[in-house]
Amino acid sequence: MLYFGPYSSSRAVRETLRYVNSLFPIRKCSHNVFKSRVRPCLYHQIGKCLAPCCDMVDEAAYKELINEIILVLKGKNAELSKVLKKKMTDASAALKYEKAAKFRDRIYAIEKTVESQKISTLKFVDRDVFGYFGKGNSIQIQAMFIRNGNLEDVASYRFSTINDTLSNVFCSFLKQFYIRTRFIPDEILMPVESEDKEVLEELLSEKKGHKIRVICPKRGEKHKLLEMATKNAENAFKIREDSSDGIESALASLKKKLGLANIPKRMECFDISNIGGKQAVGSMTAFENGVPVKSKYKRYKIRSVSQSDDYAMMYEVLTRRYTRAFKEDDFPDLTVIDGGKGQLGIARRVFDELGVDRVDVIALAKGRKKAAERDGPDQKLDERIFVCDNEGSIVLDQDSCELKLLVNIRDEAHRFAIAYHKKLRKEQYYKSPLDKIVGIGQVKKKNLFKYFGDLRNIREASLDDLAKVKSITAKDAKNIQSSLKN
Repeated sequence: MLYFGPYSSSRAVRETLRYVNSLFPIRKCSHNVFKSRVRPCLYHQIGKCLAPCCDMVDEAAYKELINEIILVLKGKNAELSKVLKKKMTDASAALKYEKAAKFRDRIYAIEKTVESQKISTLKFVDRDVFGYFGKGNSIQIQAMFIRNGNLEDVASYRFSTINDTLSNVFCSFLKQFYIRTRFIPDEILMPVESEDKEVLEELLSEKKGHKIRVICPKRGEKHKLLEMATKNAENAFKIREDSSDGIESALASLKKKLGLANIPKRMECFDISNIGGKQAVGSMTAFENGVPVKSKYKRYKIRSVSQSDDYAMMYEVLTRRYTRAFKEDDFPDLTVIDGGKGQLGIARRVFDELGVDRVDVIALAKGRKKAAERDGPDQKLDERIFVCDNEGSIVLDQDSCELKLLVNIRDEAHRFAIAYHKKLRKEQYYKSPLDKIVGIGQVKKKNLFKYFGDLRNIREASLDDLAKVKSITAKDAKNIQSSLKN
C-alpha cells in the first residue's frame, strides 16, 4: 500500500485527482462496480479508461500505467517525461503513429502543468510562505504552499483586527496554524519579525523531528516570494471589499426600487414541488448579505393537502415557518415567494392571520408568452416582481445586481425543493413488500434481488431455493414465502 501527501487542503487533493484522471486512462468506478461489470463503460468509449474490468488491457501494461501515476504523485514529472518520450519514439519507429500521438499529448499536458506550478526558488525545499494585507478592522492572510519547488496550493484567511494591530493578529494566527495535524515544511517565510519566532521554531522542530526554520527575509529570492504572497493578500482583500460594497449598494437599491420597509440583508425564499399533489414538499432557503446560509435552509413535507393545490401547500408552509418564527424571535427582512399575484396573496393572508408586521414580502415570477407567441422563436422572458399594494408588476433591469440577488435565492429554493421531492420519490420507488417481513433487512433484501433478479422470481421460489441465498435462514425463507403469497 502506497500513501501520498499530506496535502495542504481537500481542494488540493481534488485537483490532483482531477489531473490524474484527465491525464491517465485508469478506471474511475468503485470496487463493487468493477467486480460486477460485464461490458466497458462510457469512459472506455471516449478513451478515458482502458477497461481492465473486461480484460481489455493486459496486467503488465496497466501496471506500467500505474507506475507512471506514482511518478506524478511523487513529483517526478521530469523523470516521467523522459520515460514517455522514449515510448513515443519507439511507437513512432514501429509506425504506430496513433499510439505515439497519445504519448505526445500526455507529455505536453505534463510539461504544461509543471510550467504553471514552477516557482523560481534557490532550493527545491518544502516552504510555506505567508503574506498579509489589512485596512480598517480586517486583515487578509494569504498562504502559499510550495512543495519541492512547485506551488501546490494557496489558501486565504480573513480576521478582525479590532483592538489589536495587524502584526499581532498575524503572529497569533501563525501560532495557531500548525497546532492542528498538518504538514510542517522545512521553511516558513513570514513578512514580520516575531518575538515568539524562536519558540515557534522549537515547537515545530520537535513536532517535525528535525530543525525547522522560521525566517523573515529582507532581500533576495525568498523576499520576492513574500512580496508575491503579500500582493495576493492585497488583491484578495480588495476583491472581497469591492464585492461587499457592491452587495450593500444593491440591497439598498432593492429597498428603494421595490418600496420595502427594510433593507433586505436577510432574505428567505419559499417554493413548492409536487407532481399531481403526490410527494408534495416545500423548501425555504436563506441568504444573508447576498450569500446563502445553508445551515438555515428548511424543507417541509406537506401534511394537510392531498390534492394538487399549490396555494394551500404554500399556506401550510408559510404558516408553519412563521408560527415558529414567533417562538424563536427569528424573522428575515424580506420573504420572497416563487410565483405571482396568487402566491403573494397567500403570503399576505398568512402574515395578516399571524400578525407578522415586521417582514416585507414579494413574489417573483417569470414572464409568460402570449398564446399566439408560444410557437414562435425562443426569447428571454423578463422576471416580474409583485409587491403588496401594487396592482401591476415591477420589472427590473434583467442584468442588474438587484435582480440577480432575487433570482439566485429563487433558483436556489427551486433546486432545494426539487432535490427533496426527488429524494421522497426515490424512497417510495425503492420500497418493497420485503420491507414488511420480519427479519429481512437491507442486506438480505439486496442478496435476494441479486440471486433471483426480481420480486416475481422471489415470490415463485421454493423454500429450498430461498435457503440457498446468502444470509437467508430457513426461518427467513418461510416468512418470505408466507408473506409474499398471502
